[in-house]
Amino acid sequence: MRRGVRSPGSNTVRILPQDGFGEGHFVAAFEREGRLDDGSYGFHGAAESALSNKERQEIGPYHNFISDVINDGRLKERLSDPSSLFMFGKKLCAMPQAGLPALCGLKVIRAGLELGEIKKDRFVPSHSLAMAMRPADSIRPVELSPGSLDVMKYLNGQSINVMDNNRSPAADHTGWTLVTVSGISLGWAKSSDNMLKNHYPKGLRVNMA
Repeated sequence: MRRGVRSPGSNTVRILPQDGFGEGHFVAAFEREGRLDDGSYGFHGAAESALSNKERQEIGPYHNFISDVINDGRLKERLSDPSSLFMFGKKLCAMPQAGLPALCGLKVIRAGLELGEIKKDRFVPSHSLAMAMRPADSIRPVELSPGSLDVMKYLNGQSINVMDNNRSPAADHTGWTLVTVSGISLGWAKSSDNMLKNHYPKGLRVNMA
């Protein structure tokens, strides 16, 4: 299966639907003439400022989330490092390890890894964070059986009984849970009273025939 057709002598790639890689795309790389100033990087055209003292206090619920949901390890260390955190609009984000490229002058939808948002003194994790995690990163992942009705129910946005199929670890916990299947993260759910309240993004949900 071809992944794309590169045009000879140019920095372009054409991906057609029949290539089996998406719905069809055209990608072109442009190089701007001139020299980049040493301090020109990040979405403001300079090094992103660290969280202010006020912002550090406001993201207390985020640190509670990290402690309660994410296992000790490299990911937790990185997401707990204040120097890697910054606010992008109302969203809390993590800086890429290599830093941000020069984004000034561009309309940027998202910068870095979107972690989530503080709402009324509680942290609501983003779907992007779930996609960046592995089951081993989660303290209480809930593994759904491949091909089961529960998988379709989750992708459809429905709640799931965590007592079914001996998925009892999440039943003893109230809070955010990473939902997985075949070792792959699907998204977030919130466990309460033996049920998983679905937080799969509405725009990604599929209809059940």
